[in-house]
Amino acid sequence: MRKPAAPIALSFALAAGPLVASPAAEAELTRVDGVLGQSVTFEFQGDPLQFWGLAFSTTTGPTPLVIFDPNDFRILNVGFELIQLWQLGGLDGAGQGSLTIPLPATPTLAGIPFHSQMVTLFGAGTIVDEISDPNAFVMQLPTSSVLSLPVFPEDLDLHTASPLPNGDVLIAGGTVDQGPTAFFAVDNYWIYGAQSGDLVQLATTMAETRTQHTATVLADGRVLTVGGTDEQGVTRKTGEIFDPVTMTATAIAPMSIERVMHSATLLADGRVLVCGGASQADISSPLSLVAAVLKSTEIYDPMTDTWTPGPDLPKPRALGNASRLGDGRVLVTGGLEVTTILTVPVPSISNDARRYDPTTNSFLSTASFPGPRGLHAQMTLPNGDAVIVGGVDGDLIFQSFFCLDTSATYNHVANTWTNGATLAKARAFAELQLLGGDLYIFGGAETFGITTLSGIPVAEIEKAPQSLLSWTTVTSTALMREQPRTAIFDEGTRVLVTGAGTDGVFTVPDFTVDIFLP
Repeated sequence: MRKPAAPIALSFALAAGPLVASPAAEAELTRVDGVLGQSVTFEFQGDPLQFWGLAFSTTTGPTPLVIFDPNDFRILNVGFELIQLWQLGGLDGAGQGSLTIPLPATPTLAGIPFHSQMVTLFGAGTIVDEISDPNAFVMQLPTSSVLSLPVFPEDLDLHTASPLPNGDVLIAGGTVDQGPTAFFAVDNYWIYGAQSGDLVQLATTMAETRTQHTATVLADGRVLTVGGTDEQGVTRKTGEIFDPVTMTATAIAPMSIERVMHSATLLADGRVLVCGGASQADISSPLSLVAAVLKSTEIYDPMTDTWTPGPDLPKPRALGNASRLGDGRVLVTGGLEVTTILTVPVPSISNDARRYDPTTNSFLSTASFPGPRGLHAQMTLPNGDAVIVGGVDGDLIFQSFFCLDTSATYNHVANTWTNGATLAKARAFAELQLLGGDLYIFGGAETFGITTLSGIPVAEIEKAPQSLLSWTTVTSTALMREQPRTAIFDEGTRVLVTGAGTDGVFTVPDFTVDIFLP
């Protein structure tokens, strides 16, 4: 059998000097960029003046080092089909080095993984000294969305996705689907690694199983999760804080009441405002759901682990949205609102907006936005204004609903709304992200049913300037994701789109996520 070409490359390193022992240091490999038609840069860290070797492949291998060194029984987490392209170099006096590799603009390479791993040379009695953690990304062209490597152990939905300070993403809780009527909630945490391209389930768990909860990234980078339900529909008032430094979660003091379909917004002083929601979520009984909608609010202080009452909303409200404006106030918009008429609760989709003022702990009267909506996307712009996009409107009593293709901007200084352009696809449950100065909307459903809280999923990704003057379809997610969760990762260059996906024909278990590159 023909011997691989790698020993030829390694013989260069062996000729460069004798085997010497080096201090016990961690070899670190960091990837920057990685776009077809551009380049990928690898940055190396190890002991000063050591040699480095970079192995890369389209597979995870493994490659036993005994192939090159009979005294080394460790393995590399890359294959060796590209061994003739492996690279060697040297670290400088600070133990640093880098290598930039051009990537061709070849469409057939899109979706193919690029695995890499770095070693330092030489060790005490072995050619290889330290081995870095493996690195991986999926190659893609600009303005595209590709499927990740299979990362989820289950078909996960109704979880949360939170960006962490180091560029990774925390996935928390959710529902695992096992058929049209079979599902269960989980209490797991996963980390999607921007450098590893992989999802790792953590040993720590949430205080309870939960789905349809909220997750809020605190000022110090920790993540607060509260509320939600289990698979039996039992609503939670518990929560926990996940610490990305220690990779552990700590249960917090419970809220005063169970909540689901609520909002949770970080205030400028580091506290968290939780608004409305419902104390139970029996969607099979709309009347029971209406009776459970809440108008109370609560404020959590992570410094003291205490909850204090906030002001009541004018009316009970669930399935709305909220975001902090540039002046520190919180804009609360729309949703399912309940008006009591002669002791009878009457539900409607609302166009009411309120601003919570943390300096007075009160809600301010706010201009109503054009067109009632709930389950809409909302976010704050860099100038402190806010935008709302899509959503659903209709009649809960007659159970007749339609999804919206409209958008609007709220001017937080003038307290006015301005209509924006219409979407190419109406959608509820969608999510907004801001990349490169433009707004992008992901996923959602173009139809809606109250008894299932679901509809026909949308694949198109649309883009608009912050002025909302126009929406343009730029590409589609590889799979349609009806209730997506999105997070910007990889140094702000990509968007992770999670949530159970379908190709529109088959509803097979989906263990992937979409990765969007603008």
